[in-house]
Amino acid sequence: ENGSEVIFFIHGGGFSLGSARSHRHFTLRLAKATALGVRACDYPLSPEHRFPTALESIYAEFKRVSTTYEYVTVLGDSAGGNLSVALLHLLKQRGDTLPQKLCLISPLTDCSGEHLSDEARELCFSKEAVQAWPKIYCDDNERTDPLVSPIYGVFSGFPKTLIVVGKSETLLNDSQRLYNKLQASG
Repeated sequence: ENGSEVIFFIHGGGFSLGSARSHRHFTLRLAKATALGVRACDYPLSPEHRFPTALESIYAEFKRVSTTYEYVTVLGDSAGGNLSVALLHLLKQRGDTLPQKLCLISPLTDCSGEHLSDEARELCFSKEAVQAWPKIYCDDNERTDPLVSPIYGVFSGFPKTLIVVGKSETLLNDSQRLYNKLQASG
């Protein structure tokens, strides 16, 4: 493990499932493959803890981790990808330093549910299931807030970003829209 560099991992699970422990197999393999430390972030889950509770918890943990390591890569999958991008928007709003890199695996970036891929042949999550996730995470009037739906934020100053998504996934459009916004912002 490189003592100056770490991967800050935010797990997915539709805002209501999962933990650092449930993703341990993934984070152990990631640490071995990259020879870096991986700090998996637990956060309060919905529906008991609605927006902004999870994001504020992740923010506090990121601040702790970023004071220990010089170089931080934020990595999130699915709803964890949403929280990863929302974290960067929150860091920007508060004038904090952003991580050096962002890596997203099939991120949910738009909680309005209006832009999901219709032609998806998703094995894990149907369009209807993905549309249900935000209902337990936030109120309807919050769905276009960039801290809930990061696609509606401003992306200037974002770090180098890698987005990984399959061509038949329900969240493909979210990833493509995010890529386009990042490209447009430079």
